[in-house]
Amino acid sequence: MSNLIDFDDMLTMANKVLKSQSVLQAVRSMYPYLLVDEFQDLNNLQMDLVLRLQGDVGRVTAVGDERQSIYGFRGASCESNFKTFLDSFVDADVARTKGTPGSLVGSMQSLTVNYRSHKSIVDLGNVVARDTAGDDGLLVRLRVPLQARATAPVVPVSVCYNATAHKEATSIADKIKYLIDSGACRPKDISVLFRFLKFGQYRPSGRIETELMNLGIPFVVRGGASLMSTRRMQNFLALLGLLANRSNDIAMRVCVTEFVLHLGPVYWRRIEGMGPDSNGDGSLFRKAERIVSTTKIPKKARESLGHFLATVKGWVSDMGEMTLMELVVRIYTDFVMDASIKAKAKTRFARKAAAAEAAADER
Repeated sequence: MSNLIDFDDMLTMANKVLKSQSVLQAVRSMYPYLLVDEFQDLNNLQMDLVLRLQGDVGRVTAVGDERQSIYGFRGASCESNFKTFLDSFVDADVARTKGTPGSLVGSMQSLTVNYRSHKSIVDLGNVVARDTAGDDGLLVRLRVPLQARATAPVVPVSVCYNATAHKEATSIADKIKYLIDSGACRPKDISVLFRFLKFGQYRPSGRIETELMNLGIPFVVRGGASLMSTRRMQNFLALLGLLANRSNDIAMRVCVTEFVLHLGPVYWRRIEGMGPDSNGDGSLFRKAERIVSTTKIPKKARESLGHFLATVKGWVSDMGEMTLMELVVRIYTDFVMDASIKAKAKTRFARKAAAAEAAADER
């Protein structure tokens, strides 16, 4: 184990090696200029390397934005590094080079045009940056107001505060549902951005994913896998949603697509096109109950659909006799499957349908 080193060890060893003047001069001759990108993310060891290589030379350019610092949790020393850099390569250089042509004097240049965001977002960012800088001279110096390129008018940015993560997730999901129901946006037009998708065992997106599924809103997680977004888990939650409310048409569609065999889109449209029953119940579950007693869909589709409906109603009737854990295990065991869901479903339904027919013959 003593022969193993990690990235921090490499930085520490590099600093030690560069204490040798001969090694330092050799490296400087090989790399006379130093360009540091994402300067705000440097940790102390990396900053020590910058100072060791260029501290008394000054042929260094650093590009960074204090407002984009996101690696404090792993040791980045943003404000300290900016102060050190300005003291060492800008302010000190200006002080000792009076009379030197300006092009040869160290300086700080600010990029003030934002090419990524709409004006409403940039304006909000300027307000937040100004208000959080306070009287800190360094931050005031670094946080130069930005300007956005001319863009088409957009909806103003809203800043919301929620007391808990759960309330935040509920608020976001409700807003998305409103945008979709009002026709203002399609689901694919909406994005929820996260600083990271996974940190250890913690998934910031988990609560919002759950709330979106509760509202029947489809979504895709980009940049990381989520248990809640897997096909297996979404199928399971659809079954629970249908069990809790048989008028949940979104859950019914998912369940029929995944668990009912021999019922293609043509026959499914026939079910959807049916009107409400005599009591005004127009739910897909009730329509499915009615169609299984007709010949509007093939026999195999009626049998498969009828068995699924009977299973769901059986769960409902047994709920009072089972614990929640027993109910969940029963649902999961009966219907939630992996990528081979169709093949397994075909075998399971065929077996259960055959058993049901045998029982009927005996009666």
